[in-house]
Amino acid sequence: MIKDMPDCERPRERLEEKGAASLSIHELIAIVISSGGKNNSALEIANAIMSDVASPGDLAGRTVAELARIKGVGRAKATKLLASIELGRRVMNKNRDMKRIVSPGDEIGRAHV
Repeated sequence: MIKDMPDCERPRERLEEKGAASLSIHELIAIVISSGGKNNSALEIANAIMSDVASPGDLAGRTVAELARIKGVGRAKATKLLASIELGRRVMNKNRDMKRIVSPGDEIGRAHV
């Protein structure tokens, strides 16, 4: 279980200390789903989720029902995971839509991308 791990190996603590980029996809998923079950830690459930998909990108195409079929996931964890994926997608799309002003003559409506 995660609570039995040294603090320096726990995903939440590592994220705080070293940043999100230092964590594996499994560790990030474990943080998103936030808890394990009776017999499985959040990391074990995250491993089961990733074993069920070919790549992390395949998670975005899953439904709540599909994810909830994975042992230890359920509807609550599935919705948290899909909501976080959608949030990330929207943040990335927002960044792409930003206009860049490269000279004083650029107008907001005609800015270069």
